[in-house]
Parts: sequence; C-alpha cells; structure tokens
Amino acid sequence: MFRYKNLIRETTPNIPDGPIDRLGDSDVPNEPETSGKNMVFLHGYNVNPNQARGWFCAMFKRPYWSGSRARFYGVNYRGHVSQKFGTVTVNFHTNEVSALLTAPKLKTFLDTLPGTNILAGHSLGNMVILGSLSDTNAKIDQAFMIDAALPIEAIDGGAIQSTNLVHPEWYSYEERLWASEWYQLFTSGDHRSELTWRDRLSGLANAQVYNFYSHGEEVLREYTGGTPPTLLLAAGDLAVTYLRGQQGLYTWSWQEMLKGRLVFDGVLGSHHAGWGFSPVYYTNTTGAIYIHMDAAHAAQLTDNQLQSK
Repeated sequence: MFRYKNLIRETTPNIPDGPIDRLGDSDVPNEPETSGKNMVFLHGYNVNPNQARGWFCAMFKRPYWSGSRARFYGVNYRGHVSQKFGTVTVNFHTNEVSALLTAPKLKTFLDTLPGTNILAGHSLGNMVILGSLSDTNAKIDQAFMIDAALPIEAIDGGAIQSTNLVHPEWYSYEERLWASEWYQLFTSGDHRSELTWRDRLSGLANAQVYNFYSHGEEVLREYTGGTPPTLLLAAGDLAVTYLRGQQGLYTWSWQEMLKGRLVFDGVLGSHHAGWGFSPVYYTNTTGAIYIHMDAAHAAQLTDNQLQSK
C-alpha cells in the first residue's frame, strides 16, 4: 500500500536526486486488499528526498490507522533548492518556479493511476497540485491543502489585501503604481498582461479542494510588527526562534515584505519589483543619497509613462 514517486528525476534528469520509483505490484507483493482509491501526498518547501521519507511514513501511517485502505503514493519534487546543512532553504522564490515546472509531470503520473485520485499537499506542495489542476487539468478528484504556501489571490482574484503584507512606505502610494498591478497596463495578447498571481491557480475544474490552515503555524504566521527587521537583526531573531523550536518563524511575511528591498537575491527577499522604488523615478541624487518620487508626484504619472518605463 506504500509507494513512492520521484518527480525530481523527471524534471531535472541531469541532477538525479533521491531514490528511484517504487510503484509496481512486484515491489509490494504482500499488498492487502485496497479500496480502489489513491492517496497521493506531496511534501512542502525545505524538504530534501531523505527528509521526505519521514514525511511519507507519517502521512501513510496516520490515515491507515484511521481506517484508510487507499493505495498511498509519496511524491517527491525539488522544493529544497539552496538548502543549507539540511536545515534551512534560503531562496523560496526559485522553489516556487520548481514547483510550477513540476506540475505537468505530476499530471502525467496521475494519468497512470487507476481509480479515484485524492491528493494532499503541505506548504509548497500545493503549488504543484494546483498548478497541475489549473495548467493541465490533471486527474484529481479531491485535494486537501495543508498550510498552503500560496498567495490567496492566486485562487481568489478578488481577495482583500492584508495591510500586514504591504510595506509601510507604500501606504500613501496609489495601488496602480505597485508592481503587482503592472500587468493591467498592457492589453490582452501582450504576455506582460499575464504577469499576475490573481487567479493564476483558480482553474480547479471539477476537483473538490479543501483548505486547512493554522494561524499559529510558524512559517506562515502573519507578522504584525510593521517593517521587517534588517537581515542582520533578522539573523539574531531567527537564531532565537530556532532554539525555541520555531524554525522559520515569519518566513512567509518577511519574504513578501522584503521583495524588491534587497540589493541581492537568495535570502528571504529579492531586488526584483516588490516594494522597492524604481531608480527610473528618483527625482534627485546627492552623492550616494537617492530620493525617490513622493506619492503626490507619483500619482500624476500616466499609464503611458508607466508602460514605457
């Protein structure tokens, strides 16, 4: 009843990682009678193939002892790019890309399974699942999202923006100026009009999708302290939370708030778009001091000006 699928070897065959597949009946000669259902589980972010084995064992045993007789498939994907010391994966964004690139491979695998497909994903594993649903109409009957590492607007384009995920320096600027709204400057047919998370993963077809989340979950916990600390101060805070057994506290909020605010990529945030100020609109420079355009003058920028720059 316990089987294993490694999608890492299919998405990046030049970088084989993790064990080979364990799928055929010959691998499980003592399999008892099953229900005709398939339970397919995808682990989350910051989980390497060896760590995934622990996840799969726990996720198989708990439903089994609760009465499930579904065939269980633990599915491994590359969600640990940039992982250090088997503990911390510093670059979340590159793993988002990895998850979406894995989505069509998951669809191909699910097509081979007879019976009903019930999927469950933790954290970033849900991006693989919903990407497979939205992009390839994968054969998924039910999906259970557990503490999903997804922007809510990817599923519900009309969701209200949380003020705790907006950088305080941007409060006074019109929303049309935000990087998240640039896609609206371009017409349909121009691929830049598709650069948005809104409804990116909302094509759920006929699948029943359930969202389970915890307000106390460390990584996804909302940060209410305004501006995140600098990376230097954050290192100290992270060390304290690590010793308390709360690894990754506020990671989701901080990486969101630090998008565009850093001078390099790879740790928590990035220097792309986000909440940074474009140097194109600096109104004055004095030596190494840069002054960005204030909210009142920025509000006077036309759509044509924003398009061109």
